[in-house]
Amino acid sequence: APPDPQFAEPPPADPTPRRGNPEKTAKLPVPIAIRVSATIGFEPLLLVYSADCPADWQRTASFTWSLDGKIIAQDLNGQRTITQPGEYTLDLRVVTRDGVEHHASRRIRVLKNLDTNRDP
Repeated sequence: APPDPQFAEPPPADPTPRRGNPEKTAKLPVPIAIRVSATIGFEPLLLVYSADCPADWQRTASFTWSLDGKIIAQDLNGQRTITQPGEYTLDLRVVTRDGVEHHASRRIRVLKNLDTNRDP
């Protein structure tokens, strides 16, 4: 017997950004995210980061990374050593070839290293 339409799953959401009247445009999830090697660690913390975005953007979009408001890179991915303990915000701004801008951010926490065998 064919499946009961009452229990059919809805079709998957279309991830394509919409243009036009915002009142008629559905809110879509941001299609970017930040992947990091760690969101918490001891200083000095080697932070490796990359943009998680649609594959075609990797070749056509522009990427700007900033750490606490200071630009640190303009590529798909990178790395940075954070030497001071504290709370940091890693931000990513992506501009597609169509001029559509997307943002993502991650909090990074660097803890003081309590290793007493280190040089002062």
